[in-house]
Amino acid sequence: MTELSNPQLLTALRALLQRSRTALQKSVNSAMVLTYWQVGQLIVEDEQQGEKRAAYGKQC
Repeated sequence: MTELSNPQLLTALRALLQRSRTALQKSVNSAMVLTYWQVGQLIVEDEQQGEKRAAYGKQC
C-alpha cells in the first residue's frame, strides 16, 4: 500500500467517511422505525375493523 504524503488529507478523508456512515445509519434507522410503525398500524386497523377496540380487547 502506498503511503500518503499528506497526513491531513488522510485525516480529512477518514472524517468524511465516518460522517457519511453515521448519516447513513441514522437514515436507515429512521426508515426502519417508520416502516415498523406502519406495519403495526395496519395490523391494528385490521384487528379493530373500524371499532375502538378489537374484539379480544373488549371486557365481558
